[in-house]
Amino acid sequence: MIYLSRSLIDAKVVEIRQGQVVLQEVEVHFPLRKFPSSFSSIEAALEWLGQVEMKLAKAKAYRLLAMRSYPSTLLLQKLEKTGYSKRTSAKIVEELKELGYLQDEDYWTHLILKEFKRGYGPHYLEWKKGAPRAKVRELITESMQRKKIRELAKKFPSPQKAAQSLARKGFDLDCIRKEVDLFS
Repeated sequence: MIYLSRSLIDAKVVEIRQGQVVLQEVEVHFPLRKFPSSFSSIEAALEWLGQVEMKLAKAKAYRLLAMRSYPSTLLLQKLEKTGYSKRTSAKIVEELKELGYLQDEDYWTHLILKEFKRGYGPHYLEWKKGAPRAKVRELITESMQRKKIRELAKKFPSPQKAAQSLARKGFDLDCIRKEVDLFS
């Protein structure tokens, strides 16, 4: 009779046992609460662990999507951070894409335009928000940047302060140089 039990040494390890003998140890990073009473073989126990991981990861993904919209990259990161394997997380993200629950284009378009209106430039969106470079460059043109820089630069007492702040907010340095007269 083969059964599963938690390791007494490490809570993240599940032991596959036959009687008092440990046949194999499996590291499990996802939340696992109940075990079946027994299995016919080690393979059956490992298959059961895989099925449970898939079921729990899918439930977690649906819960996350019920709270707010996620792009596939962030949902994948969230699932992996929770403790699900890369393979399982990737499978679930692909399945959700096929079902139409993940609209990456809409998410990134909305995020980029919202943050740009708040006064953040393309570099900030790429580095801090993780937006795809091609999508940022497609939505935020140089003329849009220059117009936003002129608008924001008026709020600062000196051109130097404006240039420093705009650079920190992620605007292109060339656009800042063209729009903010640093030597006035």
